[in-house]
Amino acid sequence: ITVDTGAVIDIVREAFVIHLGGKIVKAVQGASQADGKSPLEIVGETKLVFTRNNLQFKLHALVARNVDDDILAGMPFIEGNGSIH
Repeated sequence: ITVDTGAVIDIVREAFVIHLGGKIVKAVQGASQADGKSPLEIVGETKLVFTRNNLQFKLHALVARNVDDDILAGMPFIEGNGSIH
């Protein structure tokens, strides 16, 4: 998980969601790259839960085909899961 405090959305790579066996549903919004111009190929959205050291982290993210990171966790992830240390 790449945590990015400058990101205003959470994004996960489509191939990663498929690898995890996650469910992808239709998305109602789009997104663009950090440059604000290059569109991301959004194929849906997903909800995932990760566990580390007995802590659960919830992620509700857009699913993109053309994103570099498996998971780009922005401010919604940070705010939804409290402070991350």
